[in-house]
Amino acid sequence: LYISYGETDEWAHHGYYRSYLDAAHLVDKWIKEIWTSTQSDPQYKNKTAIFITTDHGRGDLNKSEWTDHGSGVADAYEIWFAAMGQNIASTGEQKNNVQFYQDQFAQTIAKLLGFTYKASHPIASEIKSVFKK
Repeated sequence: LYISYGETDEWAHHGYYRSYLDAAHLVDKWIKEIWTSTQSDPQYKNKTAIFITTDHGRGDLNKSEWTDHGSGVADAYEIWFAAMGQNIASTGEQKNNVQFYQDQFAQTIAKLLGFTYKASHPIASEIKSVFKK
């Protein structure tokens, strides 16, 4: 299942920071509801993984550029991700200097599902630190 929540992006582009924060809190609530629902259903309980990420960053160097992204915004290529589920390590926010890349996501998600992702183009390996040891 793929869900795209676009409200934070829309409010940010319009420069409405309070609405941006409200939308982020609402998305957090919706994700919690999805997780609670899957964990209360015996068919999905402890068999479901949730992988959350963004399609782009907004940079962090120039705080006045938070409403935009793209090649003209310093560090807008930086994105974040979160994962939760039965076979995912519960390590909280990572504060180390390890670099991950978006091209690792497909293989990571495939591995969470018990598969190996194969493509006709070069692909990256999974993010090993996501998985329980």
